[in-house]
Amino acid sequence: MMARPRNYRASSRKSSYSTLVFAVLIMFTFVILFLLALGILSLPSNNASSSRANDLSSIVRKTLERSGEDGSDKERWVEIISWEPRASIYHNFLSKEECKYLIELAKPHMEKSTVVDEKTGKSTDSRVRTSSGTFLARGRDKTIREIEKRISDFTFIPVEHGEGLQVLHYEIGQKYEPHYDYFMDEYNTRNGGQRIATVLMYLSDVEEGGETVFPAAKGNYSAVPWWNDLSECGKGGLSVKPKMGDALLFWSMTPDATLDPSSLHGGCAVIKGNKWSSTKWLRVHEYKADKRNSFPPPCSFLSPLRCEDMDESYSLSPISLVRRIKDSFHFAISALLANLFSALFTFFFALVGTLLGALTGALIGQETESGFIRGAAVGAISGAVFSIEVFESSLLLWQSDESGIGCLLYLIDVIVSLLSGRLVRERIGPAMLSAVQSQMGAVESQFQEQTDIFDTAISKGLSGDSLDMIPKVRITDTSSGEMLSCSVCLQDFQVGETVRSLPQCHHMFHLPCIDKWLRRHASCPLCRRHL
Repeated sequence: MMARPRNYRASSRKSSYSTLVFAVLIMFTFVILFLLALGILSLPSNNASSSRANDLSSIVRKTLERSGEDGSDKERWVEIISWEPRASIYHNFLSKEECKYLIELAKPHMEKSTVVDEKTGKSTDSRVRTSSGTFLARGRDKTIREIEKRISDFTFIPVEHGEGLQVLHYEIGQKYEPHYDYFMDEYNTRNGGQRIATVLMYLSDVEEGGETVFPAAKGNYSAVPWWNDLSECGKGGLSVKPKMGDALLFWSMTPDATLDPSSLHGGCAVIKGNKWSSTKWLRVHEYKADKRNSFPPPCSFLSPLRCEDMDESYSLSPISLVRRIKDSFHFAISALLANLFSALFTFFFALVGTLLGALTGALIGQETESGFIRGAAVGAISGAVFSIEVFESSLLLWQSDESGIGCLLYLIDVIVSLLSGRLVRERIGPAMLSAVQSQMGAVESQFQEQTDIFDTAISKGLSGDSLDMIPKVRITDTSSGEMLSCSVCLQDFQVGETVRSLPQCHHMFHLPCIDKWLRRHASCPLCRRHL
């Protein structure tokens, strides 16, 4: 039997390699253009306000935020003022609008402030505290959720560990005597454990007085720049003068998880003006909010009557109801548009990847033995999977601030996995594998022997003894001047190999190839001549 010339195989293989390289270049160009588009879209804009001002994980000492709402420059930065107790000020933590919002939200529900009884855990009146206040439920609305998320980023303590926001109002002469925020009893630590830290946010400026003072703080607290502006009460320790938008963070526990006596603090009496503040206490463990400090029942335009079960301090006014309905519509429309655009972009890139993959696969299939149609089908699937993978992962890289080297390494990994087939196998999964196996099984079943309904037919394959009787031939340099190949595996015979030469037709095959066939069929697989 004459085999195809060696130069034919070499030229075919060379053409296949060139086509493969051309296909890879096409896909690589497509990916580079896509990543470049994302890079252009993600360039920082000088006119847009930074959305990372609340993310303190990237802050080493100081961060700046340019506010474009009122045209004024806002400087946000963290200032460490004490190590015993551990205390720091986050300047401009809240915006002016957020401060006013919390005040207006709390005004209708202000009551005389109380203190917690150590024995019963209930709120009781005390001369130690003369202000008025109210509680706002954790996660009550969008604004409060944003503030609580900001506090979590600032302290690295989960939102679920925080109590509800307490809004306090101090009029002239009102104060809060020095006290500890941590508990000395076991009753109040059953829910969430001990208070580990406090975030005190100032919602208004105070003309005179109203300082937060730490009388047990260690250090030269008289060296603070605002020392001369303090009242006599404020000069009794480390003091912080109220400034609208600032947030004071101090820890009630030391790093070794013991109570810190130096966290003793109080609120000096207001001498001139009014003082508004908001307090967030943070626990060691998750705090399960009670009726006063819990998530409010869901109130939306779908079920406004469910708000009747809320505590009186959370009763809805017509304005707040309209605001909730507006927020609900905005959220629903935003989610719908986001899903729609995501689906459109995914479809677009999948379509482009499918077309490019089909074209590339068809070119490769035409140059190889896989065939034009099969190559186009495999290429279309690979291109679609590749495009979707690149699109989804590129969005994640865009949002995660990954470095350029990381993006390049990811791109290389995707291309390697595509060329090796790993990407398609992982994404297509068992469904495609099952379909391919069923098709292969259907093809192989055509060559299996069929028996009659009584199973009386005998096997037409050869026995082991019959196989041994078929002559074997050893390939040598002088066997033939032409290259011969096995028609089963399509591999050329090598010098030194032993093959079988079938009688009558004298076709030659590798021993494993022909023996497997002859055990089921007593005929030549090439010319079908019966043995």
